[in-house]
Amino acid sequence: MDILRQRRQKALALALCFILFSPGSDASCQAAASHSVALTAAKSRILVLHSYHQGYRWTDSISEGLRLSLADRPDIELSYYYLDSQRMPLLQQAAALESFLADQLALGGRPLALLCIDDDAFRFVLDRRDGLFSGIELLYCGVNFKEAYSEAELAAARGILESPDIRANLTLIQTLFPASQTVAVISDASTTGRLNKRIFERELAINGAMPPIIDLSELEPEALQEALKELPERSVILYLSYLLTPSGRRMSVDQSLSIIREASGAPMVACWDFIIEAGALGGRVVSGRLMGEGAAALIRARVDGKDSSQGPRDSPAIYEHLFHYSQLIKAGIAPGKLPEGSLVLGRPESLPTPAILGILALAFIVLLEGLTLVLLMRNKRRLKEAEFNYRILSEHIPTVVYKVELGQPNRRSYISPRLKDLFGWNEALWLQDQQAWNELIHPEDRERVLAAFKAADREESPGGLEYRLKTPTGAFTWVQSSWNYFTSPSGKRLALGIMSDINLAKDRESALEKLVGERELLLREVHHRVKNNLQIVSSLLRLESGGMDPQRAEARALEDAERRVYAMALVHELLYLQDLFGAVELRAYIERLALAIFDQEDDELSIELPKEELVISLDTAIPLGLICNEAMANIVKHAFPPGFDGKKVVRIAMRSDHDSATISIADNGIGLNARERARGKNEAPSIGMTLIDVLSQQIKGSYSLESLPENGTILSLSFPIPNKDT
Repeated sequence: MDILRQRRQKALALALCFILFSPGSDASCQAAASHSVALTAAKSRILVLHSYHQGYRWTDSISEGLRLSLADRPDIELSYYYLDSQRMPLLQQAAALESFLADQLALGGRPLALLCIDDDAFRFVLDRRDGLFSGIELLYCGVNFKEAYSEAELAAARGILESPDIRANLTLIQTLFPASQTVAVISDASTTGRLNKRIFERELAINGAMPPIIDLSELEPEALQEALKELPERSVILYLSYLLTPSGRRMSVDQSLSIIREASGAPMVACWDFIIEAGALGGRVVSGRLMGEGAAALIRARVDGKDSSQGPRDSPAIYEHLFHYSQLIKAGIAPGKLPEGSLVLGRPESLPTPAILGILALAFIVLLEGLTLVLLMRNKRRLKEAEFNYRILSEHIPTVVYKVELGQPNRRSYISPRLKDLFGWNEALWLQDQQAWNELIHPEDRERVLAAFKAADREESPGGLEYRLKTPTGAFTWVQSSWNYFTSPSGKRLALGIMSDINLAKDRESALEKLVGERELLLREVHHRVKNNLQIVSSLLRLESGGMDPQRAEARALEDAERRVYAMALVHELLYLQDLFGAVELRAYIERLALAIFDQEDDELSIELPKEELVISLDTAIPLGLICNEAMANIVKHAFPPGFDGKKVVRIAMRSDHDSATISIADNGIGLNARERARGKNEAPSIGMTLIDVLSQQIKGSYSLESLPENGTILSLSFPIPNKDT
């Protein structure tokens, strides 16, 4: 029972880590959890298990198809999980995933059905169908290794098979490139690549009218590029797969196409939509979006009880003709030659007719005005008409226009009648009584405004400023004044300016500042409450463990959980105490955490704290705090066993450059080798080391745990940080 309880504690810790730090999770999860009880009875829950990771084109396209197709079904609730099998082999994470999903099913209830997307997810579920997923109906899509499953396995679920339409792409090559000299076929050493190669060979035997075939299968990048450089001028590339080299190196789609494009400019036909999106010419492709729509149809049928048939099915609805516009132009293929219904990415949109007419009208107006200006220069009457037009414009735009003739003293020569409409004063006041006008400026602004006008006229420097002006009602309104300097045809220096009423804009600015202040106050309150809630959890854990024997595994587990909760609570405490919203000053955080852990456990320890300051985001602070908590807890537990002779020292250091930082936590204890002998070399890694490993990957960091040359142990963690300038 103790072993079973420890395994469940480990699984709960991993589940907590995943829920807290998975992409898209935040404090709103608490509100969502409180809502879920009320909504469960009204919703049909479907668990969607992706083979790959969020952000991968194929995975996101399928999710998009699901989301759009089920947008009209609020009674269907989709829960997404990602196995991330491309970046981490399933064998390395199977146990952790199984434990995590077991707790999710226990906490959230068993779903109506489980949708497996791609082969890795389907195989993962089939291997646990009689245990973890017992009694849950299976759906799947994107499964293309039909030979990898028994007839009974395929018959036990409903789904859509995925197979590249190589026959259609061979026909497409003959249609679009009738003069091609060769077809170079590229595939890799992966299971998908070899399966696609067998399908190609079978289809090639049926279609015997193809140009000569050059087989470029399972080559290292350098050898592939050399072969591509030797292709004849009129060659076409058929891209089946090139994401895994024979030496085991995995590549992204962009890296794969870059290798090919560096060596050859031949047009490239492919069988999947994300290959076209990455820059291939086009083809009859398997569409992730359409695959998601097909999976949505399976879900609808299951929820509505309309289709109870089991087994695999082929779906022509997952294919579409997709092309890249820039590659079509490069290959000299007009979009009109493409198959009917083809989609073209990156096609420039033509201007609508009203826009074209508007541009033509604008061009005509500009040309007409140019001719008018030429005629006005030749004719005095036309010049007067231009002056009249200027007055009409200045008197009807929603701002005040004024003119001042510079001299000793300056002479105010013109102001538009809009002065009365906007500010309530007649033009005569501004033109004839400068002192009275100056008295209308708010006393707090007057000296600054008059000094700015005087300095601008002296230097003839364009500028602008804002100030308050009294209206006839006695109230003040905000004014924005801007000006520039010109020379008239008679040689006089003129200052031309405008005055605008910006009172409404100022009101909006004040309201916005108030909203910003309220938002900052709300954020402080949120972080304060989160910290209080976490402290309550910590207190409950402390109460639970207080009545236990400290040597019992349950008591130690509760103490570890209490320290981890404290590490997270401390982040939120610093967030509302410091003036860094959404960020934490790392040195102050580490100092608080270290003193809390070491002073509580061993008052004989000497602690050397970091001196450098570093501000990190909340997304990095919580995982980093948990890692530091585990490292310090390990020192307390293992570095200085009873009977340790000598001074106990813990050194915490931190350094950073413009894009990365490193934290090291070292002790002068018995060292890593002695700890391993005490624990047993074959014993499984502790939950603390498991958390350090998982959380390091989450913040895209790396760590090392080593013994020091003389004695002691050091944990070093490096992780990326944003550029300090940003």
